[in-house]
Amino acid sequence: MIAITDNSEYFNVEITQELYDSIIKLINFKKIRCTCGQKGTLVKIGTYPRHYKIPDRKICIQIQRVMCKHCGRTHAVLVQNMVPSSMLLVATQIEILKSYYNHSLVDFLDQHSAIDLSNIYYVVKNYEKKWKIYLESANLSLESNESNIVNYFLDHHHSQFMQMKRNINIIKY
Repeated sequence: MIAITDNSEYFNVEITQELYDSIIKLINFKKIRCTCGQKGTLVKIGTYPRHYKIPDRKICIQIQRVMCKHCGRTHAVLVQNMVPSSMLLVATQIEILKSYYNHSLVDFLDQHSAIDLSNIYYVVKNYEKKWKIYLESANLSLESNESNIVNYFLDHHHSQFMQMKRNINIIKY
């Protein structure tokens, strides 16, 4: 996975295909080093569809794939608010957790028609199982800035916050 990160507000808006495509166009893949150590060997090889639940609907984003011409590894290119193997963005998962702990799930569900109770219980279970301890040990909380949380986990744990499948092939751009 290649995680495109930036602390600007540009990355904190609702994701759309147009926004994702405009971010991808800004990336010079020849300047990115693959996990094998080679630089300048990443080439675009195609896309795959990824569905995300946003407050009122489900959207599909075509995710860019790149391959290293040296080692043959492939990487998905995700922006900082996307969680690998999840239909929920980081901001949505944090919002779910805040609503759960503030006992305001009814209000949350009223505002997020695309999200159901099974999504909420899955997020809460995974947070309590693993991520709550990691967040506390980093002196961060659910009230912390989302970019700070994302950057901390990409830098120190080589995974996205709330990412369940372990993926050590993270390249932060």
